[in-house]
This record gives sequence, structure tokens and C-alpha cells, in this order.
Amino acid sequence: MDVRDMFLDQHAAMHSAAVGGNKMSASERTFANLSDEQMRVRPREDLNSLAWLMWHIARAEDIFINTILGARTQLLDDEGWAKRLAVTRRDFGIGMTSAEVTELTRQIELGALREYRDAVVAARARWSEASDLKIGRAPSRSTPSSAPPIRARSACEPSRS
Repeated sequence: MDVRDMFLDQHAAMHSAAVGGNKMSASERTFANLSDEQMRVRPREDLNSLAWLMWHIARAEDIFINTILGARTQLLDDEGWAKRLAVTRRDFGIGMTSAEVTELTRQIELGALREYRDAVVAARARWSEASDLKIGRAPSRSTPSSAPPIRARSACEPSRS
């Protein structure tokens, strides 16, 4: 087993059984069998909902795996995901205000979100087999990334604005 294989094994252990096959993955233990209402709860105004956390993780992976590691377009841009998710944001939520977190939590289509998360994770198979990908070195690309600029803020908590 090389470093790439080890990374992919660990990556699969974190994600849904639909992708990684692990019914005891971190994702399954966190998100399985929760109602839409439970997914949308914000325990406090300064904490994010589980729906927001799933969206944030899926968006970050879509941006980083597809555009940075794979030199491809984001899945958000393919197959109408943005419309299906009912979300207009292209970032992954860093620096969102509490009101923005509340709005995204309220408006996001949770069935589509679960499908999007699985599609993003499944995309790892596309780049993991690429001959020019080496862990720690991104493949060369001829066009600039379409990923949004990264802003320095906490990824887990909204700002207190």
C-alpha cells in the first residue's frame, strides 16, 4: 500500500456507506437516520447546523479535489447541482454571518445535498487514478482554477456579525 492508497482508505472511512461502503463511517454515524428537522437545528446562534456542516464539507471537497487536485470543473457546475441544492453560493461558507448560515440551513434541499455529497466523494476515483497525481503535488494545469478565493476565517463557526 502506498501513501495514495492509504489516503483513499482513510478518506472512504470518513464518508457515506454509499461511497466508501463503511456502514460505521464517521459520516454514517453523524448523519444517518436524521430527520430534516434535526439536520436544520442550530443548537445556538453561534453554532452551525448539521445541514450547513454537510454542505461545507462537500463544497470544500468539490473545490479542492476537483479544481485543485484534479484540474477539473467543480461538480457544482455540472448536472445542475446548484439549482438542485437551491443554493446560489459558490463558496464553502467561510466568513458567513449567522444570518447567512440560518438562511442556507433553511433553504438547502437536503435530499439533493446528500446526493451531492456522495457525488463529490465519488469524484475522488477520477483523480485518484490520474497518472500525474502524486500526493503533495498538484497536477499541472493549463487553465486557471475556477475555485472561489479562499478567505481566512474559521471554517466551523460563522462570524458573530
